Amino acid sequence: MTTLYCLVILWLGPMNIDLNLPFGNDGIEDSVSGSKGPSSIFNNGDGYDDGDEDCNRSNNFDNGEECDPEIGDCSVQVSRKLVEGLLNVGCYVDTLDEVHVLYREYGRLTGFSVRKGRQCYFFNSTCVRAKIYYCSCEGFPDNKCSIGRVPVCKRQSYRCNCKAKLRVCRDDIESPWKVTIFYNEHNHELLDPSESYLLRSARNMSQSKKTLLIALTSSGIGVSRAYRFMEIEAGCRANVGFLRKDAYNELNRERRRMSKVPNADVNRLLEYFTDKGLSDPSFYWKVKVDDDGRLKNLYFRDTRCLVDYQHFGDVISVDATYKTNKYDLVCVPIIGINHHRSNVLFAMAFLSNEKTESYEWLFVTFLESMHRKEPIIIFSDQGQALMNGLDNTFRQAFHRLCQWHINKNAGKQFGKLNHNREFKSLWYRCMNGCENEIEFDASWNRMMDEFNLLQN
Repeated sequence: MTTLYCLVILWLGPMNIDLNLPFGNDGIEDSVSGSKGPSSIFNNGDGYDDGDEDCNRSNNFDNGEECDPEIGDCSVQVSRKLVEGLLNVGCYVDTLDEVHVLYREYGRLTGFSVRKGRQCYFFNSTCVRAKIYYCSCEGFPDNKCSIGRVPVCKRQSYRCNCKAKLRVCRDDIESPWKVTIFYNEHNHELLDPSESYLLRSARNMSQSKKTLLIALTSSGIGVSRAYRFMEIEAGCRANVGFLRKDAYNELNRERRRMSKVPNADVNRLLEYFTDKGLSDPSFYWKVKVDDDGRLKNLYFRDTRCLVDYQHFGDVISVDATYKTNKYDLVCVPIIGINHHRSNVLFAMAFLSNEKTESYEWLFVTFLESMHRKEPIIIFSDQGQALMNGLDNTFRQAFHRLCQWHINKNAGKQFGKLNHNREFKSLWYRCMNGCENEIEFDASWNRMMDEFNLLQN
């Protein structure tokens, strides 16, 4: 509790808040105000009784020592000395989590990032006996790579064999942790305290901020705007506690977690499919689960879908541009056109990801459910995984790109021709105004010749 009191005072001190906090059994009260309050807490006789004389908590904070203006803000220097006083060799800390919090806070105030190091255990036990924390620049860059593989890109490394570290150990499982090594000399430039919020170990997203971020993005607000709102709410970016990329990473983890459909929902769905199969013998469904038994992929089609495919299944369209909101699954409908030029549904699938493996599973299952009848022409978008799945499964079918996707992506390739009305008119005629192959070839060749596009 001593460490927690000090951390509270450390944060509240610069806010000019007066607190009456008792320490130890002596009932000593200390009024904390501004940046001078915390310095008086660690004078001799403050109520700490840990039986260790090696830990001197006074740190000369009451001797009128002035702050060095070249180092930075005076309050930051005092705060750093406060934390440093708790980590001097011979000091005791109650838990390993408090040790980590203290050293991270010291790194934030000093200007370096903290990394966990080696640890050793008690004999024949899984309980930690000693642990080391390093500066993130400890060691040398790792230039190793797999045999026979050339790295595509090489990440920049800032490791320069910095020797700064903190080591704590304990005599037995019930004992507090004692600081045995605290070396704070760095061989690299330290970050300015005003920019220390950029350090990896100084960034932390609290549960309340995580809940707010998820609530904002779930309501339709973009991640950048949600982070900007939290930045304004906190006063500045340094007070948010994390960076924008941390917000993206957290939301990605949340999506992966939510993509795992709860067992209760899966059981209800399987019960429905089972009942549907009893009432409709031609109803077909299939699921794929992961190693943990959770739903990964789902496919189904009913009797009406089978009948429509037998009559109109020569041409199909696979569209994987839809996603469900709750479970973040990819919705893949397989559709066609009937003799009334109306859309008909042949099958429906939900995939956990957009990898080639998932699409291959989908199309193999599709062929099984349709009695191995392959389509003649398949329309899809330009997704590479989707195209690979189609090519690996439908060997005889012709694969074409959807007209909507062609028009959507063509404008990115036209360049200056986007502003040419005559070119756009010819393009529109080729895409929508030709009724046979002869008209299309004539319009296409005219467009190629007039705008000198034969070499493109």
